[in-house]
Amino acid sequence: MQAIAAERKTLDKELEFYSKSPDKVPFKLRTLIKNSTENEAIARRYLDNQNKELAALHKRFDDEAALLATVWKKVP
Repeated sequence: MQAIAAERKTLDKELEFYSKSPDKVPFKLRTLIKNSTENEAIARRYLDNQNKELAALHKRFDDEAALLATVWKKVP
């Protein structure tokens, strides 16, 4: 995400040059900005999925730990 943010910052600085005439922004710059936005969205989805998987793993661990705790209490 830091690399994507740094790239976007560079593109935004270049885009400032065209702030008075946005219709004159070169196609290449528009494409780079669009790609940067898409890459950021992809990275966010990936990180969200990773966080969901981690939360599910923690829940499974907690459930199994609770089950083992009850089993261990029964052992003399």
